[in-house]
Amino acid sequence: MCIRDSFSDNCPYFFADDKGRCDNSKNSQFNSDTDALYDQYFGFGSRCFTGDYVKSSAGAAFKKGEAHNGCHNFKCEEGTGGNNYVVIQVGGSTVVCPPQGGPVSIDGYQGTINCPNGNEFCKGTLANSCAGVLNYCSGVGKCLANKCFCPLGRETLTCTPPSVTF
Repeated sequence: MCIRDSFSDNCPYFFADDKGRCDNSKNSQFNSDTDALYDQYFGFGSRCFTGDYVKSSAGAAFKKGEAHNGCHNFKCEEGTGGNNYVVIQVGGSTVVCPPQGGPVSIDGYQGTINCPNGNEFCKGTLANSCAGVLNYCSGVGKCLANKCFCPLGRETLTCTPPSVTF
């Protein structure tokens, strides 16, 4: 949530609350008004990104230029020469960020999304950072700092399906 107060000298800043956690699918119920404008996705594999983008079809009442944050699915990719980059899904559009990050236009939207620096943002998230140690999070989890973060119903160490006993 982007807020301003008397202490910020009218400069907006982002404040996170429980209803804004991108990785919690239940939070979409609290953000339905902005979901339609920014094509947000709440759930596993989603992170917060900033920008001033808005759907081109949003109408005159909404315009680019107003900073906001939005939840979007992403993945980290290994680039050439050790330069990692981020790929962000915004609705039906795929944004391929440059390795150094920066503002990038989105097809079907006015304004830009702020891409993070790929090497900083992706540190510890690529499959090879968990190679051998955690079985690549079984191909379904996200690896951060050599720890798997698994979808609901998966065991937390390696994201393997729960064992069933008969």
